Amino acid sequence: ISRTLTKTEENYCTTEKELLAIVWAIGKLRNYIYGIADLTIHTDHQALIFSISDKNPNIKLKRWKHFIQESGAKIVYKPGNQNVVADALSRQKINTSTIESMHSTRSSPNENYTYAKQTINSFKNQIILKKTERNKKETQTTFPKYHRHIIEYQNTEYLTKTLKEIFTPNFNNAIKIDEQELFSIKSLLSKHFLNYKLFIAQNLVEDITDKNRQLEIITNTHNRAHRNEKNNAMEIRQQYFWPDMAKQIKNFARNCSNCYEQKYERRPTKQLIGRTPATNLPGESISMDIFHIGNRTYITSMCRYSKYLLMREIADKVNTVDKLEEILTLTYPYCRNLQTDNESIFTSISCLSLYRRLHITHNRTPTAHSTSNGSVERLHSTLIEIAATLAKQNNTDPVTEIFNAAYEYNRTIHSVTKQKPVEVFFNRKNYPEIKQLIEKNKDKVLEYHNKKRTQKVYEPKQIIYALSKRRTKTEQKYLKYIVIENREDTVLVERGGRQHVLHKDNIRNTPIEFNNKHKSI
Repeated sequence: ISRTLTKTEENYCTTEKELLAIVWAIGKLRNYIYGIADLTIHTDHQALIFSISDKNPNIKLKRWKHFIQESGAKIVYKPGNQNVVADALSRQKINTSTIESMHSTRSSPNENYTYAKQTINSFKNQIILKKTERNKKETQTTFPKYHRHIIEYQNTEYLTKTLKEIFTPNFNNAIKIDEQELFSIKSLLSKHFLNYKLFIAQNLVEDITDKNRQLEIITNTHNRAHRNEKNNAMEIRQQYFWPDMAKQIKNFARNCSNCYEQKYERRPTKQLIGRTPATNLPGESISMDIFHIGNRTYITSMCRYSKYLLMREIADKVNTVDKLEEILTLTYPYCRNLQTDNESIFTSISCLSLYRRLHITHNRTPTAHSTSNGSVERLHSTLIEIAATLAKQNNTDPVTEIFNAAYEYNRTIHSVTKQKPVEVFFNRKNYPEIKQLIEKNKDKVLEYHNKKRTQKVYEPKQIIYALSKRRTKTEQKYLKYIVIENREDTVLVERGGRQHVLHKDNIRNTPIEFNNKHKSI
């Protein structure tokens, strides 16, 4: 009988493990040893004898000792070299030839050959040995520079002579032979071919020479589950071989449009974060967004210079141009740059007309890329945190405390400007140190976040795949677009006759060979 140790038992010391084995065995064999008057347990762990003595104060060991005494057993020390019964049970005889065949690319110190994992087909010099009643050699050229020698031998003299003609020094020579026959020619290999590079490769698969058949095998294997090139290669190598198969499998997998549309990108490459334009005065550059909490909707705006926050509740997203005009004319009369996302409340014809009338440059962030308007997005998170803590403190709810959160935010020293936003915004003065602090913070943020980012460049007519805006786990994850124009952080693309602006972060990586193959689309 035997069992594995639990996670807790693995942490026991050796003595505790030895005693645990005795306790567990007595419990399991209780029905068989019940009534035995003179039960003796032999152990080769001498420290165990002291551990169960009365001098040891360990409570757990005392409890186990009491359990053993209840069965009437006594523990006796027996030296390890005499405890042959336990050794016979716990130490199995190892089949050397089996272990050798399992451990590939590992040579025995007494042998001059190595077991190989790969099939014999992948070696350029292949030798298949068969012990028969005749001496015969047949040579085949399976592929250019790939030679297979099938040798039937009756005696070792003929085998030695033939191998000397075939084996090439400083070249990988692969042998396929029955394990029993290999044992019989070990001395021959060691005596005559000691300095040769010999490999034992016991697997022989089908050679595929027809190009169409190769493509058919790759296609069927890949389309079975659309796995990556490594999985497909392992699957195919179990049954077939041809030169450059790994390259062909890789190219096929990397040119599968179905995979690009449906599978996740495991290691996406991020676009370098660009530097936002400098702002010189309070209220000159504004970031604006829609904020939802509970069943309420707000327009939030933040001055990029002072970090001042303004919130205005709106009933709905329809006909809000008057509210926007009120905010821009009364609170931000000096605004010359406004950044928003693509919400219809900010991009309607009436809103665009308002921006032109007020001489405001309107910048839209790319679709499905909230990081581009990150300053106001982070501010929303800060607002929710403050409102939640105030609600906990005042025994209310975050929706009720949201305006209090905005009030307290504006009157708290900002981590970047080192000033209170409300004081900077309403003083309407130029704070030279604030501009320096903002630019210094930009340098710090860009240096940190751009360490593992790269500048992506796309060519006109290049095919790209970008994240789908509407998707669930079962729907198409990426959509195919054609590049029209490459920009700094975005790309102007076309799909279905319509133009779109996509942020480069949302575009998945596609290899050059994919676009070379599909560029005519």
